Parts: sequence; structure tokens; C-alpha cells
Amino acid sequence: MTHTPHHDDPHDNHRRPIKLSARLGFLRAIAAWVIAAERGTASIWRIVVWAMAFAGLWMLQIPQMFGMAGSVIALIIFVVGLVYIPWRYSPRFQMPRPGDIDRRLEMDSALSHRPLSQSHDRLANPQKDDTRRLWDVARDQQQKLLARLRSPRPRPVLAPADPMALRILAALVVICGLAIAGPSWTARVRDGLVPFSWPKAVEKTDSITVWITPPVYTGVPEMVFSEHTKSDPAKPISIPAGSDIKVRVRSHWGDIAAPVLAADDQTFAMDNLGDGNYGLVRPLPQATHFRIRQLVFNRMEWMATIIPDTPPTITVAGKAEIGPHADVKIPVKLRDDYGVETLGMTITLAADTDAMKLGADYTTTQTIMSPPGQDYETAPSFDLAWHPWAGLPVQITMTATDHRGQTASLTEPVTITLPERTFRHPLARQLVTMRKRLIRTPDEAASNVAYDLETIVMSPSTYQGDPVIFLALRSAAVRLLTYPGNMDEMASVVALLWDVALRVEDGNMTMAYRSLKDAQQALQNALRDPTTTPEQLAQLVEELRQAMVEYMQEMMREMQKNMAESGNEQLMTAEALEQAMNTMDISAYIDQMMARAMSGDRNEAQQMLNDLQKMMESMDPSADMQLPEDVKKMMESLGGLQEVIEQQEKLLADTKEAKTAESETPEEKEKQDAIRSDMGELMMKMDEALGQIPEKIGEAEQFMRKSGEELAANNPGGSIPHQEDALDRLRNQQKQMSEKLQQRLQQMTMLSFGGGGMRTDPLGRPIEDGEGGQNPWSKSKVEVPDEAERRRIYDIMQELRKKSGELTRPDYELDYFHRLMRQF
Repeated sequence: MTHTPHHDDPHDNHRRPIKLSARLGFLRAIAAWVIAAERGTASIWRIVVWAMAFAGLWMLQIPQMFGMAGSVIALIIFVVGLVYIPWRYSPRFQMPRPGDIDRRLEMDSALSHRPLSQSHDRLANPQKDDTRRLWDVARDQQQKLLARLRSPRPRPVLAPADPMALRILAALVVICGLAIAGPSWTARVRDGLVPFSWPKAVEKTDSITVWITPPVYTGVPEMVFSEHTKSDPAKPISIPAGSDIKVRVRSHWGDIAAPVLAADDQTFAMDNLGDGNYGLVRPLPQATHFRIRQLVFNRMEWMATIIPDTPPTITVAGKAEIGPHADVKIPVKLRDDYGVETLGMTITLAADTDAMKLGADYTTTQTIMSPPGQDYETAPSFDLAWHPWAGLPVQITMTATDHRGQTASLTEPVTITLPERTFRHPLARQLVTMRKRLIRTPDEAASNVAYDLETIVMSPSTYQGDPVIFLALRSAAVRLLTYPGNMDEMASVVALLWDVALRVEDGNMTMAYRSLKDAQQALQNALRDPTTTPEQLAQLVEELRQAMVEYMQEMMREMQKNMAESGNEQLMTAEALEQAMNTMDISAYIDQMMARAMSGDRNEAQQMLNDLQKMMESMDPSADMQLPEDVKKMMESLGGLQEVIEQQEKLLADTKEAKTAESETPEEKEKQDAIRSDMGELMMKMDEALGQIPEKIGEAEQFMRKSGEELAANNPGGSIPHQEDALDRLRNQQKQMSEKLQQRLQQMTMLSFGGGGMRTDPLGRPIEDGEGGQNPWSKSKVEVPDEAERRRIYDIMQELRKKSGELTRPDYELDYFHRLMRQF
């Protein structure tokens, strides 16, 4: 039936195809669009899903978590996928043909025998009636089938191609990215497509900064890391134990999963600081592998080795020594990896000694500040003569404590007899005897001691009418009679009698020294206490300054009194002595110490206070000060020189009188020879004391010889100029020696903190001034910045720390600040 004869009649209805309705044309148009959509979707869906997935990742900024490298790698993978997917998976797109359209309509309408395909068939032999009748029946059946046509529906072309529904996952990633990025989603996608401009395109994206702050006493500087810091797993970072860690993370998707710090098997959550910032401040965990993790990604990791802080060690370095005023010195050897901070001493009554009603175990502490990692021998002085157990066997335990609070004690306590101080003043000895009676038999001796005290009070000449002593003795007597048997009152009276005995013996010197020690100890405790405020530190420093000034004044009075008693007051004037005891240098040193404490460097301030304490220990706070041997020789030489000058002055006066009377001068000649003889002995002493004979002394001896020759010739007028020249040389030499003695006293008392004509650093080392400087002969290369320079450096460091903590700054700025901080 499909073959059309050559004699077709176009006007024969039996030879025409079935006339199609307008509805069929509409259905064919819809079918064409559906087929084109299905073929187009099958061609581009993989590319669309690929682009959606990467757009979602960029909006979530997941590639940026791994820095520039992560962004570049993600872009490369995206471009490679855009090329590979069309080449590998997308078929060639073709527009639907009429046969494809009709077949789709037949299949979706469930029509059998393909009526649309047969609608264009024509009758080949219409001349036969039987054929025409069959043809008409077939055409009627086709018309009925075509009436059942309906619009085609799109088929699910993606399900067979994507059985795991990855397209849904990509859509969810995009939705989450849009929800988190908000209005900035276009900028984030643009940053992903152009990663090289990403750090500059936005104000600040994700960043990580880690600060590890070791304890101040270790001397190890603060360590700063970022996500760009390269870490070699084979070279772990050495971190002292007790360090603190501070982490700051900026993350735009922290709302989904906040970053955490992982240390080996431990995990520490970070606090939300707002505006996409997360932070953590805590002691550094004891771990070797540290990571900053977010979701399942390690955003930063490093290896570390924790350096332990070992306890100190202490051993006895020699026999205990007793000072001239019953102070106890026990040489010990200390060692600690970061230095011993304090040395404690505890005394207890020996086990074989009877218990005492008065007196108790006593503990005191001194700041040591030993050098780190080195053996350090010291023999701190402890004044224990005041203790009620003085004269009894005791056990002394020494305990070293490092900056972390770890302690070490002597393996065996030191057993000694607690020394008693010897007093020279009769009243002081009497008071100490009464005090011992109260300590030994407090109940029996209380009334008798009170009566003896009343007797002393009634004799003001015994204590020179000192009102302080009068009130103290009167108070002690009344308390003994008012509170018999009260051990607390007995103990306070015992302490009071000791203070009175010291005042009688040493005047105000010892009390001033005690006040200074108390002020030093209070400041040491405050420097070790991190809760001490700057106002409290300033108050304690001022109290130390006042105590220091009072002590120096008392010391100057005692030295003047000693020189007056020994007849050497002419060797050093009050002005020279005051210059040697220059309190301005001490005040400047204390100002530097306060500046260190106020700037936060309390460790350095404590070291300076420790140096000040050593200086005070080297100064004997008693009236009978023990002078070094070279100082004694210098003072003896000055005394002998003063005698020679006085004799020569007297001889000069006699010679002038002889000239006026025109008398002979044999007697003056003998006196001049005697003076020359004394001068010779003095020259030998000076050679022993100074290591050489001063040039001016030799010149004076020559002038004395010429004077003797003129006197031998009975020429007093010719002798006078030579005597005057000799006196001039002697006085100049006396002035020079007085200046040297003054400088030596400054060195002896260690009070020359920057004075005395030679600039030194706070530890007394000379500072190199260079050519033409104040100290050109110094070989030291020590350079100590002045206060203005130190303040400028401190201000710069504070500003750099502030700017390096602003995480909204670009990475290149933060790196620049960190490099600057390492320079300072």
C-alpha cells in the first residue's frame, strides 16, 4: 500500500493522505520542544552541576582555607573539568526530526500500529473496489486513533545518568553558600575565579595567628606563627614549660563549625569573639603535635618539644661563718636551669635541747637571682642575734626556690650554736642580760627584771636622757608587772629590750638599717606578686627611697664620729664625705628600678633590687666599721702627711721670726732635718700603700733639703721660699690623696651608680665613651641606652603589638609588623 502508481490522480480522495487537524500540529510543536529540552539537559547537566559545586565551595571559602595554593589548585581543577566533561560525556546536540516527533507522540499516547506514520500513506490501486473498501476502513480506524493523541511529558533523563543524585548535593552546597555569604557571594565567587587578586580584593579573609608566650623568667622571646609559617616536622619548635598560648582565627564559616585547638589527643574549643573571629587563651598543653582544626580539615599544624623546668639544686659549699656582729653566713652552691629566685632559711631548736617557753621556729627569705644554668656560690648573711634562742644549738635548713615555685632543700640541716652579739655599752650589756633572764625563766624573772628596769629609768644619766629609751624601758617594766605569766607579753618585752639595747649601742644606725631591710623585703614581695598594682609599686619604691636616705644619713654620721674618735676627721671633710655618700646616685638608681617595674619588666626590676641588697650587705651597719686594708694604709699615710705639714708650717713660722730677729738658725736646721727624716718614713709607707712614691712628695723632699742648707748657713731669708714650695707640694699631694680616698670609699660602699666622674652601667661596669670622651681609657664595649631611648623602644614595641593583634589587617602588613618586633 505504500507504493504509489504512476497514474495517480491527485483529485482522487482515495489517493490523498489523511487530512490532519490543527490540534495535531500544536501537539507536534510541544513534542518538539520537549525532545529538544531533554536532549539539551542531557548535554549540559554535568557542566552545570560542576559549576554549581565549585561556586558553592567558593562561597563557603573552603579552598581559601588552604591559602593561595588551595585557591589556585581549585581553579585549575575547575577549568580542567570544564574542558574534560563536554569532551567525555556530552553527546552532539541535534534538533528533533518529524519522524522523531511523531514517534514520541505515538509512544506517549500509547497508540499502536504507528497511525501518525501511516497518515501520509496513499492507495496504490484505487481502481479495485475491494481494495478501496479496505482502505477506507483503515483510514477510519486511523482517524479514531489520532483523536486519542495527548501532549507528551518530559522524561527523567538525569536519574539514569546520575544514580547517586550528586546534583542534589551540589544544589545544597550552593544554597548553604548563599545563606552564609549573603550579599558578598558574588565577591567570593569572583575571588575563586581570580585567586591572585583575592588577598587584595577584600578587606580580610580567613587568617590564623598563634602567639606562644614563655614565662618571663626564661628569657625566651615570644613566638608568633601564622598559617603561612613553614613548619618542618623533623625540627619541632622548642617551647619552655609553663608557656601560654593565644590563638586568633578569622573564619567566615565558623557558624557551621567553629575552629578548635587539637593537642595530641586533647581538644580545646575556641570562643566566638564576634564578627567571624574566634580565639583561645590558655596555658600551653603538654603535647608534641598541635593542630588548628575546622570540620575535618587541619588549617594549621606544627610539632613542638616542651622543655621541662627542672627543680633547683642546693648543696653546702663550706662551713658556717659567724660575722663580727653575730650574723650567720652559710655558704651554699645553687643551680637551676633558669636561675634560683629566692633562698629561704629556717631555724629550729636542736633535738637534744630543752624546749623553751619563749622563741619559736623562724623562717626568712632572701632574693638571690642566680644565673641560669650555672653553678652559683653565695653566702647570704642572716641577722639572728635577736632571736631568743641565741646561744643555743639550732638546726638551720636552707631551701632554694626557682621562678616556678619548685623547691630544693639541703639533704641535712646545718647544726650550729646560734651566735650572741657582744655589746660594749654597759647599759646595752645590762639590758641583754635582763633579756636572757626573761627568756630562760620568764615566770621567775619577770618581777625582778621589772624592778631593775625601774631602777634604770630613775637614772637618766645612764641613757643620756633619751626620751625614746625612757618610754621603752618604762613600758617594758609596766607590762611585766601588769601581765605576769602572759607569754605573748613576755615575748614582746624581749623584742623591745633588744631594740633598746641596739639603740644604746649603735644609736639610730641599726634601726635605720632594719627599716631599710624591711622596705626592701616588702618591695621584693610586691614584685613577685602579679596582682600588685602600679600604684602599690610606686608607694613601696618611695618607702624604699626614704629608708635609703635615712640609712645613708645615719651612716655618714657614724663615719664622722669614727673619724673624730680616731683623730682622722681632718682627712676627709664633711663635704667630701657627703659626696662619697651621694644619695642622688642612689635616687637615680631607684628611679631606674621603678621605671623597669612600671614598664612591666618586673624581672629586671627585681634583679636591680637584688643588686642593691648585695650592696647593702657589703656595708657594715655598726659603729665599728671594718675598713679594708688599703683604705687603712691610705688613711695612715694621710695622717702622717698631715703631721709633716703641721711641723713644716711651725718651722716656717719660726724661720720667719728668726729672720726678723736676725738670729742664727742651728735649731731650725735640726728641726728641718727631723722633718726630712719623718718625710722619709712617710715616703716608704706611701710606696707600700700606693705602690709608688708620689712625685710631689719627692719634690717636697728636695725643697726641704735646700731649706736645710740655707738654715745651716744662717740664711733664714733664703730658706723661707724653699719651705713655702715644700708646703705647696705637700698640700697638693694631700688634696690628691684625699680625692683618691674619697673614690675608694665610694667603691667600698658601692654607692657610685653613675657618679664619681666615670660613667658606669647599673652593674658598675665602665661604659666606653670613645675618643675624647669622659672615660677614654676604658676598654669596655658596654652600651646602655638612656631613659629616653628605653622609653622610645618601649612605645614602639607597644604600638607594634597593638597593630599585630588587629586581625583585620592584610597578611603582608602583619608579617611586616612581626619582622619589626623581632628587630626590637
